[in-house]
Amino acid sequence: MLDLALRHGHHIKQAVVDAGDCGGDQAIRPSPDVIQTLTETSGTPEEQGQRKLALLFPPEWLARNFTYIRSVFEPPREPLDPANIELQEAAIDAWPGISDQLEQITPPVMIVRGMADILTPPENAQILAARIPG
Repeated sequence: MLDLALRHGHHIKQAVVDAGDCGGDQAIRPSPDVIQTLTETSGTPEEQGQRKLALLFPPEWLARNFTYIRSVFEPPREPLDPANIELQEAAIDAWPGISDQLEQITPPVMIVRGMADILTPPENAQILAARIPG
């Protein structure tokens, strides 16, 4: 969304962004443990899916709402392909980001963040809020 606001801000009245990060050297990356869990391909598809869910939701919330989550997210049926995980990781690492262009975003932007987010640490939202003028 930030990239869209940067490239087409003249068409956007205002934007709501779910935190994310600006990429590049300024981005706060997840911890090595989180990256390891995210890229781990061992176990059954069900075990892989449960590990990924644990990255998306705080443990207490997930435990209280597991039945609901199972009704929304279909369990994986096939194992993750390690080659695809490697390609995705390489693409994330190669993205130069837009940290040096954040000041050029013209529409007002509201940044929403999760304080317990371990995939996109909340500090990224503070960087975005400080650098985006609107």
